[in-house]
Amino acid sequence: MRHQGNPGQLFRTNIAITLRVGLISLLSSGILIATYILNKSNESNKSILNFVVATLSASATITGTFYVGKSIRQSAESQELDRKLSLESQKIDRTLLYIQRWNDSHYSSFKKLAYQIHLLIKDQHQNQKGRIVREEIEKNPDLRMEVTEVLNFLEEMALCIKRDIIKEDLAVDFYRSIVLQYCDIFGVWIAQLRNEKEEHRLYQQLTDLYGKWKDR
Repeated sequence: MRHQGNPGQLFRTNIAITLRVGLISLLSSGILIATYILNKSNESNKSILNFVVATLSASATITGTFYVGKSIRQSAESQELDRKLSLESQKIDRTLLYIQRWNDSHYSSFKKLAYQIHLLIKDQHQNQKGRIVREEIEKNPDLRMEVTEVLNFLEEMALCIKRDIIKEDLAVDFYRSIVLQYCDIFGVWIAQLRNEKEEHRLYQQLTDLYGKWKDR
């Protein structure tokens, strides 16, 4: 992880450097003015002093321009960093919202029914599990509606992860077991819906996420 510098320390350092440059310019100007007064009767020295003053003035202008440019550049970099931090914070907030939605009591009924189906099929042969799940859903319209709603919700979340709208590394800690469990239970139902609707990409984001997280 890259170490982030202290913006306040950077600001203080820039001020210190700028003050040093200003102090040096002021002292140099004072010395030149004093020398000019002491040698004002000497035309040769006056010409040299005029040249040195002009050179120092140009140098001070260049130095000032450099620090102004540097300050603008650092300000732009700071604004870009603030923008990235803001976007990251928004992604975290959206991810936490998805976690809160799943914990809402709205899904309590589905969770109970899904657990009952899990108990029905856990000791069954793999070939029988799909048949039992289909029968339970087809004989219970309320269950069918709730399964569809939950699968739609998980598909939406999977799409948000794919589009980098929410943080996967945060969502996976909470949702991995949920996605794996419900895709294992209702995978046969998803396959049946795809055949019925002749839409083979139905819940594609969810099943892709299942495959990705299964090996994680």
